[in-house]
Amino acid sequence: MAFVLRKEPSFKYPVNIHEPENGRKIVRKVDFSFLTISPDEVADLLLRSKEAQLSGEDSSFDRDLCVRVVKGWKSGDITDEQGAAIEFSDDMLLALIDIPYVRKAIVETYFEALNGGAKKGN
Repeated sequence: MAFVLRKEPSFKYPVNIHEPENGRKIVRKVDFSFLTISPDEVADLLLRSKEAQLSGEDSSFDRDLCVRVVKGWKSGDITDEQGAAIEFSDDMLLALIDIPYVRKAIVETYFEALNGGAKKGN
């Protein structure tokens, strides 16, 4: 099978979110759709984040990266408190990545996937 060179490469990849609950962590798996961005764009996001922080603006590389690369999630993988599926939208993504352990899991998994599935330290 041939490699397809796409204008905007993207991929789906499962993210394991370790949710604290009653003194332990429950693993919640969410299948995300990601856009692949170039190393230059990653560096640019990091530079812009640092510049914003130096000028006193609220900025986070992790948050900015998530906004740029997360393009969706599998319907039903994220629900509200009543169990109704939360569909992907920019507003719902921002609400989701406001949760620190969720944002961390997304960023770590994104780079892991780009690295061929190898975890840091391997």
